[in-house]
Amino acid sequence: MYYSEKALKMLAEDYAALNGKLDDLLVKFFTLTLTNPRAMEYARQGVPRRLKVLARCITNVFTGIPPERNELPSRDALPDATINIQSFVFNVFGAVDNLAWYGCIRTDKNVRTAHRSLTGISDMAPTTRASERRFRKSYGITLPAL
Repeated sequence: MYYSEKALKMLAEDYAALNGKLDDLLVKFFTLTLTNPRAMEYARQGVPRRLKVLARCITNVFTGIPPERNELPSRDALPDATINIQSFVFNVFGAVDNLAWYGCIRTDKNVRTAHRSLTGISDMAPTTRASERRFRKSYGITLPAL
């Protein structure tokens, strides 16, 4: 067996709770009170769409290759799992990008037509870095020195 009984139990419990956690998170995004239409678009469309795809990818992988399985996956199951894992990774990046745009637009009232290359999660994204610093400062959040 690839996983211990304890690990299998934890995976089963977390997997069973997936849809409930997804629903709770989606409700939080859909009920945000926002006045900026662009921020609303990212918070109510972009992020929730990505979250639904992430949950679907998890379901597809767990269905195709259940963790309690002892034998090797079939030739069809392995590429399907690979496709879903790759989709999961890219949608995590997309969700973080949507959150960066949401945070940038929501906290920076002067951002009207920010260019895509200036907002994101990379070091080449000064708009997000500046907005993130203002966000941390306004909420008294300090980050430890590295």
